[in-house]
Amino acid sequence: MKGVDVVLLQETHSTAEIESDWRREWGGQLVLSHGSASSAGVAVLFSRRCLPVSVETEEVVAGRLLLVRAQLETTTVTFVCVYLPCTGAQRVLMMDTLCECIRDCTDSGDVLFVAGDWNCTVEPQHDRNHPEPHPASSLRLRRLLEVHSLEDVWRTLHPGVREYTWSHCKDNALSLARLDRVYVPGHQLSMCTAAHIILWASLTTVLLFV
Repeated sequence: MKGVDVVLLQETHSTAEIESDWRREWGGQLVLSHGSASSAGVAVLFSRRCLPVSVETEEVVAGRLLLVRAQLETTTVTFVCVYLPCTGAQRVLMMDTLCECIRDCTDSGDVLFVAGDWNCTVEPQHDRNHPEPHPASSLRLRRLLEVHSLEDVWRTLHPGVREYTWSHCKDNALSLARLDRVYVPGHQLSMCTAAHIILWASLTTVLLFV
């Protein structure tokens, strides 16, 4: 990923047994929270040109929710890497945990990025080509965003545009959704100059410029 300073990954399928391979391949600094070889796993990666002075990490939920607080030159930035479960009830429960996690981050006054695969949408009329399959998840996420005054960076920069990060075909019906999103506190929006959705074969990247 040329020119990219920080990467937040979801569904890495990393395990402790292959962690050394990750470190060797990446070359910069990385923080991994393992799931299993077949599911989950999240990570925050720093490129060689953007190595933090110091890093504090908290594995809030293994393979699903990782908090990394990094001192980047004179700025402290907190990255919350999120991979919410596919099951609706589990997703709602994890958002309760996430809400507490974000509260601690916003109280610190750090620059904050909350990003990942949310497995649900807040505005299905714009971010799906079909109704939201689990309205309770959508409602819970909406409340979380309102409580912490978080804004969807890509949607703010692309109002009314339809692009998707996930697709699924079943019985000749194609389902599309924008499940991968980056949120920041409203007062930080001016820092974000551009955001793009890039498809790489079976992978999707949300590229954010700050």
